[in-house]
Amino acid sequence: MPAKASRAAFGEALVELGAKDDRIVTVDADLSKSTMTAKFAKTYPSRAFNVGIAESGMIGLAAGLALAAALPDLPFACGLGTAPLLAGDVVADPLVPEGGVLPVRRPEPDPALLARWAVVA
Repeated sequence: MPAKASRAAFGEALVELGAKDDRIVTVDADLSKSTMTAKFAKTYPSRAFNVGIAESGMIGLAAGLALAAALPDLPFACGLGTAPLLAGDVVADPLVPEGGVLPVRRPEPDPALLARWAVVA
């Protein structure tokens, strides 16, 4: 059997693990083809986040996801450090930890809430 690059094996294993555990997500900085997470992103698009060439943002996002899942209560989808900057949330169904686990899904902005909290110049 020909040798397989460790990156390729990693990408394949990640897709297999993703099928077994919907808490697994990927956070990439425009390197999904190199890190072999592109197949995971194609298979599980709602669980793959690409922050572009913003590695520090990627680290912050990953830390925020981990922290949010560990909190007993997170009332705002954009909580953590930004909550004091907002008068209210713009999603009707924010991400809230359930039993110490943050459900993996993309919060959808609510048009009525966007209009309510819009900044008017």
